[in-house]
Amino acid sequence: MTIPKHLHVTRNMPTEFELPDNYQTLLRGEKEALLWQRALDGQYPEGALPNEWPSSLALLKLTSTPHDRVSLDRVSDEMPPGRVKLIHRYGSVAKFAWKAFDGHPYTGIFQSGGSGLARVSRAVKSQTRGLPGLALKVFVDGKASTNIFAMPSAERDWSDQNPFSLPYSNRINVGNSGRGKILRAIFNWAFAETIRQENTTDLEATYMPLDGLAKITCDGTEVDKHVRPEIIILQPSKHAQMPSAREPDFRIKLGELEPGMTMFSIYALHTKDSSPEKIGELSFTSRFIASRYSDETLFFQHDRGPTKPE
Repeated sequence: MTIPKHLHVTRNMPTEFELPDNYQTLLRGEKEALLWQRALDGQYPEGALPNEWPSSLALLKLTSTPHDRVSLDRVSDEMPPGRVKLIHRYGSVAKFAWKAFDGHPYTGIFQSGGSGLARVSRAVKSQTRGLPGLALKVFVDGKASTNIFAMPSAERDWSDQNPFSLPYSNRINVGNSGRGKILRAIFNWAFAETIRQENTTDLEATYMPLDGLAKITCDGTEVDKHVRPEIIILQPSKHAQMPSAREPDFRIKLGELEPGMTMFSIYALHTKDSSPEKIGELSFTSRFIASRYSDETLFFQHDRGPTKPE
């Protein structure tokens, strides 16, 4: 879809700018075209991928409830001006299509499918060690987008530079190893106060609810009684299995993937003890690009889950 003339953006634009006043009223294809163009305009020059991370002192902001609440409260596809990604700072972004299957009980996007932008990033500063993350933004006609956050098991081989070597899930498996226990302690230390203040039933430092996806379809139809799985698993296809050598940078590897083929099979578990059920497939409809816009401006709102009963 081409960008309407009144929404057109020019190249070399700054990354801090406002979305059009009527942005949320646009069709999903118009939103996707607008944000994708901004990502294209912000591509890093070849051979100049940045790797400058926030200091340890800056990371202390993760323990600040006012800082953390922006991730839950901000209803926008762009970050507030001046806000910096403290984790998952660098990544690559691509367009995707979600094909939903019939025959399952889940509502909203799980039923309608949709399209949007996917961002694959590394959680921490390292060229040779790290834990990847996946964020999916599903655009909705006339209303705010809905988002998914998923990561593979923290027990993975951190020297593996293939971000798609293991399945992703909205429940992070931090494991019981020494490293897993350290990660769990860090998550709980950083986000405990924010979560404690939330009047929700599901939100945890290592679990992202899926209610937002189940409450609305891609055409903007709201669901009265939504049904969502507790867990989804994104199983990479053979097409996604890139070589796992340490070089080159994972962003370069992502850029080499050919679009158009199925990248993930989507499985759902109604409860954590249920058997996985295949409910859809995800394909990338563009190449991955590394972009200043997606690193500094593109925003994925976190789902807070259902409110606790009074």
